[in-house]
Amino acid sequence: MHPVHDLRVRPDLRYVASGWSMLVTDTRGRITGVEPQGFFADNTRVLSRELITVDGHEPQAFSTANVGAQGQLTYALISEQDSQGEVLPPQAVYLSVARFVGEGLRTRLGLHSYAEAPRRCAIRLELAADFADNNVAVGRQTRTSLLQL
Repeated sequence: MHPVHDLRVRPDLRYVASGWSMLVTDTRGRITGVEPQGFFADNTRVLSRELITVDGHEPQAFSTANVGAQGQLTYALISEQDSQGEVLPPQAVYLSVARFVGEGLRTRLGLHSYAEAPRRCAIRLELAADFADNNVAVGRQTRTSLLQL
């Protein structure tokens, strides 16, 4: 049996991988910009942060699960507020975020309404990329140490 070195248990993260591509999210399926979260292709982080908002508010994830080794599915509640800013009971509108990892990352957003009346929503997606090397993204090296010759 071979000894294992530098093994770290990370119960606050979810991993999805296929080949040289890997997605690391928090347990709610978010990529918040906290290391080592992000989407990595060939050991380079090409997506370091993702923020999804609906009508200016971040949906509240209530269920996230990996689907096989290459997929992840998240369901989130879209909260509503009245004109005084008081949170109203949900009007049965939910956001689903389905992610599939292959040679790249494919994300499918879905709005699901079970309300009696139609509702218009504005979805905003903010993305950030830092193109950090895998060792930098997980905190094993600093960027300056990579530039030294």
